[in-house]
Amino acid sequence: MGTEAERSSRRWKWGAVVSLLAAVASLTALVAVLVLPDRAARVTDDRLIGTWQSDADRTIAGMRKPVDEKQEAALRTLFGKLRVTYTQTALTTDLDGKAETGQYEVLGKDKHSVAIRAIKDKPSPLDGVFELSEFTVIQFDGPDSYWLYTQIGGIREYFKRVR
Repeated sequence: MGTEAERSSRRWKWGAVVSLLAAVASLTALVAVLVLPDRAARVTDDRLIGTWQSDADRTIAGMRKPVDEKQEAALRTLFGKLRVTYTQTALTTDLDGKAETGQYEVLGKDKHSVAIRAIKDKPSPLDGVFELSEFTVIQFDGPDSYWLYTQIGGIREYFKRVR
């Protein structure tokens, strides 16, 4: 009878070990699916790749209300200065020689537009002053030009590809 009890105990231990290993494997698979980034599923948009310059002429011409010379001069101090360079995962903005680089992701795209989300690694000096969105919809109106609505003022700003 002692040997039958030992066999039963061994079967129970082996069953427990197999069950434990199956649970660990299932948990590992679940963590891999939920935590590890899926590089193959990352959406990109090759239309963005390159360097883009703010187009003051098109931006000012596209405004709904006509502007006089004084207003145009003031607008030219704002538009035409920003340069944006996109890679597959990063964007660099350069305004008056001050460059900042950050990550972005493509949320979706269609024939005419792409929606991106800026991934902030540090707070913006404008946080708390303005409620800025981390989302931007870029509308392509040709292979070398796009426009977007500025977050402050809601002005349609045009960009042209320079590289």
